[in-house]
Amino acid sequence: MVRRFIVALLALAAGTSDALSADITLRFGTINAKTTRAFTEQLMPLKAAIEEGSKGRVEVQLGGLGDFGTPVQLLGLLEKGDLEMISTVQGYHPGRFPLSAVMEMPLLYENAEQGTYAMWKLYEEGLIAKDYAEFKVLSLYVLPPYGIFTTNTDIASLRDLRGLRVRSPSVAVGLAMSRLGMIPLGIPNNAIGATLNDSLIDSISYGWDSGATTPGAGGKMLIEQVKYLVDARFAAPSLMVLMKQKTFDALPADIQKVIDGATGLDFSVRSARMRDGWDNQTRDRLKGQGSHKVIALSADQRAEMARRTAPVIDEWTESVTRDGIDGRKIIERARELIRQSPKA
Repeated sequence: MVRRFIVALLALAAGTSDALSADITLRFGTINAKTTRAFTEQLMPLKAAIEEGSKGRVEVQLGGLGDFGTPVQLLGLLEKGDLEMISTVQGYHPGRFPLSAVMEMPLLYENAEQGTYAMWKLYEEGLIAKDYAEFKVLSLYVLPPYGIFTTNTDIASLRDLRGLRVRSPSVAVGLAMSRLGMIPLGIPNNAIGATLNDSLIDSISYGWDSGATTPGAGGKMLIEQVKYLVDARFAAPSLMVLMKQKTFDALPADIQKVIDGATGLDFSVRSARMRDGWDNQTRDRLKGQGSHKVIALSADQRAEMARRTAPVIDEWTESVTRDGIDGRKIIERARELIRQSPKA
């Protein structure tokens, strides 16, 4: 505020018409630590695009993990008006985004770009739009299908997963993991390191690059707290960048246009493509450096995983249908869009 006041005084003294140029502040809360590439290479450029597109009239105050609240608090802070923008995970809010959980079904897509294209189209076509009735959706995307990383358990077969206490990113992913005999626990990413350090969990369902760049406990990154890395490509959470619709509608029309131009399908797909690349790079690096054991699943193991987790898809479909929405239509359209995606 002081800086903007001084700038305004200088501009007035110079007789310019831009005296109060930076007069809109958008507080942007995120779940990403500032050490992650998601923060520095995805969200920082979004902040810059909005500020530059507004010609300095908008200041985006981008906060990292914990700066504006814990991951599970961000949605509530947005709804109360304490934040203007958030980037968070739908799965941190059980029951709030039931239709979007279709993109968290096990073994649905091979890479984040496929899944993201499908998710945005499902929203655009109105099939999952009910989840976001009160919001201005700036981005919807999914992460690359997660690995399963264990602290002390080598995984030679799916049987070895039984009984492992696993951090799950969402209820939908957790239900699928329970079908493999695992014990899913909902732990937001700011608490994963501590629960691993205290041996409260044995494994995590997490992204490769995020694991290598998110701080854990004892000065380590999360990936340094685990040893056995199963390249499961199982399932991953969906994410969203939101504003309240009323907040967006109150902005000047030209600022709305700037925000629309910086977000949407292009931003979402670009974000997913970057995430795919980062995960591939990190997986390859960890394979080569010898500090971890990277475990690939055979085609037979993946087929068995699909067979055992299939009831989760049926249960989701039935639950949505009980609420008066054609769940079968949504899952079938999701699969069709995945096949149609440019990355397919």
